[in-house]
Amino acid sequence: MLSNVALDKTRLNTLGYLMKRTFLMISIALFFVAGYYLGRKRYTQITPVIAQRTSALGLKRNIVDYGTKRVIQFWIAFGLEGSKTGEDMVYFQREIPLENDEVTNIKNAVQMLLEGPLPAEKQLRLYSLVPGGKIKNIAFRDKKLTLNFSKDFSPGGGSLAMWQLRTAVEEVVRQFPDVRTLEILVEGRSAALEP
Repeated sequence: MLSNVALDKTRLNTLGYLMKRTFLMISIALFFVAGYYLGRKRYTQITPVIAQRTSALGLKRNIVDYGTKRVIQFWIAFGLEGSKTGEDMVYFQREIPLENDEVTNIKNAVQMLLEGPLPAEKQLRLYSLVPGGKIKNIAFRDKKLTLNFSKDFSPGGGSLAMWQLRTAVEEVVRQFPDVRTLEILVEGRSAALEP
C-alpha cells in the first residue's frame, strides 16, 4: 500500500510538472500570436525615410493581401523639428483598408494625413504639416481630383508653411496613379497655398 501512495505522489508531481510546462508553452505561443496580430494593426510603422519629395525617392503605395483583408500601404509626410531648412520631411508608411472605390481610398488616405503623427512619432519630434481641417467633400472627374477642406485647413504661417501643407497633400495624392491633377479648395474657394 505504501508503494502505491509513493507511486501516486510521483505521478502527481510529474503531472503537475507537465501541466506547468504546458501552461508555459501555451502562454508563450499566445504572446507571439498576439504580437503578430497587434503588429498588423491599422498603422504600420517602419523605419522613417527623410527626404524632400516622395517622387525623388520613388515611394509608392502598395496593395497588400493579408488573406482575411486587403490594405493599401502608402506614405505620409511629417515635418521634423530642428530641421535646418524646414524643407526636410520624414515619411512614414500607413495602412488603410482597400475599398472598391478609388475616391474612398484617396479620402481615407488624406484623412490619415489630417490625423497627424502617432504619439510615438511625436516623441521623435515630428509634427503635422497640416494644421487641421476636415474634408468637406471630394470630387474626381477626368483624372482631376478636387479636395474641399474646412476653413481651419489653411496654415497660419508664411510661405514655407503653405508650401509644406500643399506638398504634404500632393505627396499622398500622387501615390494614387489615376490622379493627374489636384485642386485644393477651402470652403469651396481656391486655396492660395503657393508660396
